[in-house]
Amino acid sequence: MCTDAKWSYTPGDGVRGQKKMVLVHQTVEQQKMMQKYGGTVVGMDATYGTNLWGFPLLLVTVIDNHNHGFPVAFALIQTEKREQLADVLGT
Repeated sequence: MCTDAKWSYTPGDGVRGQKKMVLVHQTVEQQKMMQKYGGTVVGMDATYGTNLWGFPLLLVTVIDNHNHGFPVAFALIQTEKREQLADVLGT
């Protein structure tokens, strides 16, 4: 288990509330790769139906100097709206 992992949690304010839940996990290495390569190409893909709440599980990747995809963050998000994606990307 990585002890240097970074977690970010933004609680929602209920099912019908305006504020939606966001939970992000990122290791130190992933954070470095995001800072180094995140400005050029970022890919995101979500998997559905993998958790009890039905929230999308989002994978964020960047393209490294070898032209390979490198995962830089995993996020469990309540919706795929702009505000939640901005929270995941730290913008």
